[in-house]
Amino acid sequence: PTLADLAGIPIPPLCTTPDMSLRASNCTEGSSLGEVVRGRQTTAKTAAFGQWPKTLKGRPKMAYNIYTSLPSSLDPSECHVRFTEWVDYNKSSTGPHGPIWQTNLTGITELYNHSADPNENTNLANNPALVEIVTYLSQQLHSGWRPP
Repeated sequence: PTLADLAGIPIPPLCTTPDMSLRASNCTEGSSLGEVVRGRQTTAKTAAFGQWPKTLKGRPKMAYNIYTSLPSSLDPSECHVRFTEWVDYNKSSTGPHGPIWQTNLTGITELYNHSADPNENTNLANNPALVEIVTYLSQQLHSGWRPP
């Protein structure tokens, strides 16, 4: 969307359903950052999302990530974090594709405090003291980038 916006060509419509995302010839999951690039806006999103595939223990998995700052209600220092869930991915060519989210997050999550550990040496996801933060970040990740 950003390149289309900056080039002055029509921005593709949002993929409003999983089926549209699968079948539409041209729709987007993103939003334009054109106003930020032009200097007319100083902030954009509160989080960045990403994904990548990997084989873990001989099984294909997809990593879904959120890069964000924790709200002061959860962390007074508002530290910057990366939270990842490794999940199965529905690759069906006949139905909606996407993550198969899990309810038990043990062993499939990563949480790194980029403010204190920028090299991601310590995975904090299984720390019992951080259950509330892991739950919050999981909900944010599942909700995606779109506003509620």
